[in-house]
Amino acid sequence: MSKWKGCRNRDHLINRWFGFGDFLGGANLGQELHQLTTRDRQWDNRQRKNNIPRIAFWVLLFIGLSSCYCIRHFHICSSNPHMQLGLGSQLDWIQNYFRAYALSRTGETGYQPARVCTLQSVAGDARCKMRFGSIIAFVALCSFTAYYIYEPIPEDIEERWKLMLTNSFFRSLSHLADLSELLGLKDYMGVMYFITLAEKIVPMSDEHIKVTEEQFDGVDVVLYQPKKSDGDTKLRRAVIYLHGGGWCLGSSLMSPYDLLARKIVNELDAVVLSVEYRLAPAYHFPVPYEDVYRVVKHFLHKGVLAQYSVDPGRIAVSGDSAGGNLAAAVSQQLQKEPAQQVQLKAQALIYPVLQALDLNTPSYQQNQDMPILPRYLMVRFWSEYFTSDRAFFRAMMANTHNSPESSSLLKFVNWSTFLPDRYHKKYNYSAPTVVQGEEAFGKGGPSGSLADPRASPLLVPDSALHSLPKAYILTCEYDVLRDDGIMYVTRLLSAGVEVTHEHYDTGFHGGLMFTVWPTDFLIGRRMTENYIKWLKEN
Repeated sequence: MSKWKGCRNRDHLINRWFGFGDFLGGANLGQELHQLTTRDRQWDNRQRKNNIPRIAFWVLLFIGLSSCYCIRHFHICSSNPHMQLGLGSQLDWIQNYFRAYALSRTGETGYQPARVCTLQSVAGDARCKMRFGSIIAFVALCSFTAYYIYEPIPEDIEERWKLMLTNSFFRSLSHLADLSELLGLKDYMGVMYFITLAEKIVPMSDEHIKVTEEQFDGVDVVLYQPKKSDGDTKLRRAVIYLHGGGWCLGSSLMSPYDLLARKIVNELDAVVLSVEYRLAPAYHFPVPYEDVYRVVKHFLHKGVLAQYSVDPGRIAVSGDSAGGNLAAAVSQQLQKEPAQQVQLKAQALIYPVLQALDLNTPSYQQNQDMPILPRYLMVRFWSEYFTSDRAFFRAMMANTHNSPESSSLLKFVNWSTFLPDRYHKKYNYSAPTVVQGEEAFGKGGPSGSLADPRASPLLVPDSALHSLPKAYILTCEYDVLRDDGIMYVTRLLSAGVEVTHEHYDTGFHGGLMFTVWPTDFLIGRRMTENYIKWLKEN
């Protein structure tokens, strides 16, 4: 039986709201709104049937809750003889009362209501009816909230409900960003940047760590150093850390990255250099990469290393997600410079994104609707990294964005060759479509950037891999980027590079950053411990 249970097709709710989009901007806007709200929601009939027990559970649960609420709040009505009548009798009784009241005001006689009651009892009955209406609204709100929060998350993921609640925030923000962009209020990434702002802090020194914000070759950095005692001349190891966020979000000033840097300093007695590179879409590729590369080159000067008491033979570069992409690209580029005297000893890549040629690998298909990083968002990150042209984004969503210029490199991302059989599962390899002629985006455009190994480190030939430093690569089963990391592991091992591959069968993208309350996950703590353990040993 499949681990995936449930159905996320909400078309039956969305269809009622087409008119809102049409009212705002015509039929095209309504159609776009429909496409945005129903994208990537196709699930087969078997998965739909698997969700029936869960829907029944929620229906029964809320019926039970509403019944308990009624019993609790309607006990005063049970003693009222008028509330014991049927609904039709109650309406007749109320009608008769007001008819008698009207007649008494005009002085007419000879008419008496079927039942004599007081105005107080009528008011009490009305309050009970209003309360019943509020109960229905409350139950409806709870039902909708539960339906919105619920995700068809694999059963073997730990703390599933916490992940559902966490992802409901990200999904809500994504929907708001879509709507904002659709209405022309603010671009998608501008709204999503709220995640970064909400987590930003001002890094402060403490009794053990000295924290400074500096500039290396014009790029902002945050430097974490162990506080030295008098006469301490010991050289320490160093970790250059590059934050994730799809090249569009994130900051080294976010609290999870600050916490990770402090943990590395305390446990490894190391210097940590976090790079605040510029972000897309304001700065497209290669600007973020060039910022990082300038910082690394500046830091590796012997004079700079001596200034911060860093051992030139024990320096690692590391990063998560898009930061892992930048770390891998920098490691490769440094090997091409024979004049570079100080080289990196290690590279630690945490669920890295390594190629943009094939966006339909098994992991992209299997995890297209997984929390935190669904396929739509990852493709949007890639698209914004290269260009703000929405046509290119649509081509990437359809996996028809390759041009003749990048087609010759598809052999390096052929997952049928580089991905172990256990990860193929039910998927069959189909080479991405190569667009010819006028439909191609052309040389020098975004399709040209696809072929640049500084953007897609997986595209370098084998000859460029032999001299790379030892590597630690972390991958997660429930992550669209899983296959990128695993294919890189295969190619590095074939090239003779020492590789430690740590795969989390129940892991999901971004786990390492979920270590701060209220989004602290047990798997995030395990990832952090194992990652730091490897750094300590290597």
